[in-house]
Formats: sequence, C-alpha cells, structure tokens
Amino acid sequence: MDESTFRPDKTEQFGTTTGSDAATIITHMIQDLESDNINLHVPALRELLNIIVDNCNSKYLTLKYKLMPLQNKFARQIEKNEEFVLSTTIQHVIGVRNGSDDKIILAGAATDSIIQTIFSSDEQISKAGSKALVELLEENTEIRKSLLTTGFISIVQLTLPNETLTHPIQSSSSSASMQKETNVPNHVRNNLLDLLLKLAGSAEDLQPLSILIPILERIKTDGE
Repeated sequence: MDESTFRPDKTEQFGTTTGSDAATIITHMIQDLESDNINLHVPALRELLNIIVDNCNSKYLTLKYKLMPLQNKFARQIEKNEEFVLSTTIQHVIGVRNGSDDKIILAGAATDSIIQTIFSSDEQISKAGSKALVELLEENTEIRKSLLTTGFISIVQLTLPNETLTHPIQSSSSSASMQKETNVPNHVRNNLLDLLLKLAGSAEDLQPLSILIPILERIKTDGE
C-alpha cells in the first residue's frame, strides 16, 4: 500500500496521540487529499470529517492545516458526488462551530440542509423535508426570520419564476407543461408552495414576502 494512503483506524488514535503523532496522521490525510489518485479522496475526506466532528477545538486544526482552502478542491466541482457531499459537510461543521453567534444567521445552519432535501427527486424525502421545515418555522421565531431574510425567498424566486405561473397548479396537462419549462418536479414545486403558505401565515413581518405576491396571488386563484 502506498505510504500516503490513509488508514481508517487512525482516527481512533487521534484523541489519544501526542501532538507529533496527530500531526503525522493529518499530514498523511492531506497528502491523500492532494494526491492525483482519486481513490484516496473519499476515504480521506471521511476520516477528516470524523476528526473535525470529534474535536471541538476544530478552529485550531482548521487554521494550522488550512483545511478550508483544502476543501475547495472538491467543493468547486458542483456535482452531487461523494467528494462534494463530504467536503461541504466538513465546511458546514467548521462554519457552525466557528461562525456567527447571531441567531438569525445561525438558524440558516438548521434550515439549509432541509431545504436541499425538499429538492430531492424522491417524493418521500422531499415531503419529509417540507414537513420538518414547517415544524421548525411554526415553533421558532428565529427560523422564520432566517427563512425570510437569508436566502429562502431567492430560492423560491429561482424555482418558481413568475412567468411560469400562467398555468393552473393542479391541471395535469398544464402541470406537465410547467414541469417541462422549469425542470422542477411537481412534488418539489408543491412542497415549496406549501412551505411558502405556512411561512406567510406565521411570519410577523410580511414585507420580505412582498416580492412573491404574484406567486401567492396565483396560488390563491388556482385554489379557488
């Protein structure tokens, strides 16, 4: 086996090794991540994620070993492969642990991944994500404010542009036409609309939603 190949059981040693041994482990891991041998990348990313999760002082590791720029090698390739999933998860853990204490910003960490699941091609996963987010926004003011102010509205705009709302939501023929135009599965569209209506019904300040009035009006018209 190549000397730089990372061995999975080394993360078990990380919490009990000396500083020099720990440095050796992570150095080998980084060598694997920088290697041209793509078969080394996923195992190394998994073990790096384990180390980051298991060490609350991940700030030290992040800075010393320049872990955030290292993840860009995999995060810049916007493809839903395992390297992208693991590298962005590592960045997520580092960000939540060491980022803002502002509750509105921090709430985004609780919703971003759930919003991703709503876009799943699997209808059950998409619905589960929608239901989970509805529960969160109904229970938590910061979650509602975060959805209104930190990007969710823009996602709705991107997914449901006004010009596509010239077709009735429930009509099978028009739904097929709309799906072709937007490339958004019908179940994703409907789950987003359900979530949007819940948000509109529970938000203290509706001003951020004003840009979506055409969408809301169309929903009301199609429901009558």
